[in-house]
This record gives sequence, structure tokens and C-alpha cells, in this order.
Amino acid sequence: MTDAHLGANCTWTGRGPLGTNVKGSVKRVVIQPGTTHWYAGTSQGQIWYTSAKMQGTWSLIDSHPDQASVMSMAFSPKDPNVLYVLYWGGDIYRRVQRFVYSEAGGWNGTWINDNLGAKVKIDSVEVALVPRVICGDAHRSDVAYVGTEHGVYRWDGTKPMYESWQPYNDGFPLTTVVDLKVGPNEMLYAATKGRGAWVVITGP
Repeated sequence: MTDAHLGANCTWTGRGPLGTNVKGSVKRVVIQPGTTHWYAGTSQGQIWYTSAKMQGTWSLIDSHPDQASVMSMAFSPKDPNVLYVLYWGGDIYRRVQRFVYSEAGGWNGTWINDNLGAKVKIDSVEVALVPRVICGDAHRSDVAYVGTEHGVYRWDGTKPMYESWQPYNDGFPLTTVVDLKVGPNEMLYAATKGRGAWVVITGP
């Protein structure tokens, strides 16, 4: 295939944050729905922002206190002013963060790891609960899902901290989840390692 088959704009252009203030390498990039705003997470826990109108100028939004690597980032499908970030490394109680944007205060993050512990029992055997991917909910901005190496967990921000995270695996294999996405039909889709793809109606 020649370049002519790729269209007129077939040249890649660098867009990531650069400079001595950038710690680590870019691990994840997401675009805020309905905008031209880009967000990049690094291997040392930084989250950077830019807009196409800013022509490459990046601003630092937040830095993980333990420099834990950003594993996954996702905007809430219900509210584009809510951003979920999943980290790996550091304190187990600082692995899941929920950012909310306001015109007055910008992006403000809250740790929501709560009762999502480091280990879980499966068939009476204690195994590490390794988070891999995060996703918002189609119906509520205070609900999120995390795919782990042993199934899916659901966070409900209206519940007490000690029970805000619960397993969400009815009929789902307790295997490694490699991706989670909300589809145009508002269903939640999960891709797994070796067990195919799955779908569930989450409900309002």
C-alpha cells in the first residue's frame, strides 16, 4: 500500500509532553469527549493536559505521591468532566483516583481505592488482586469498573468506603481482563486473556 492510499494527512506528528519536568515515559493517552483536550499519563504517575488550540503546550494536572505508573485512564461516559485513573505500584490505597473538573477549581482528584484490597480469595486460595484497566459507567458518573487479573470489580460512590468496591462477576470467568469499554448501546464490554469477549447490561 502506498502513501496515496492513506489519505492526504498521513504523516505522524509528535504530541506528547516533553521537557525536564516530565517524569517517566507516556503510558496512556485519552481525549476528553466533546473537546480537543488531550490527557497523558506517565510511567512515574504524572498526568498532563493539552488542547489542540494550545498548539502543543502541556500543563501538569497531578503527580502520584509514590510516582506509581499510570496503567489506565478513562473519562466517564456520563460526564466528560469526570476522569478515572488507575495506577500500579506504590501504596495499595493510592491506586484508583477520580478527578472532577470545575471552572473555578480545575481538576481535583480523590482517592477511591477504599476497600479494593491487594488480595482476594478464590476457591479458598488467596491471590493478588492486580488491577489492569478502568472504565466509567454509561448511566452514572459516580460508578466505575476495574478489570483485574481475576475478574471485574464495580465501584459505587454512594456507598460507604468499606463496601464501595464489590465483585461484578455474575456469569463472568475469573480470568485476566485486558480491556473494558462502554459501547454505543450503553452496555459494558470486557475483553479477556484467553476467554474471549463478554458483555453485560449495567442498568441505570
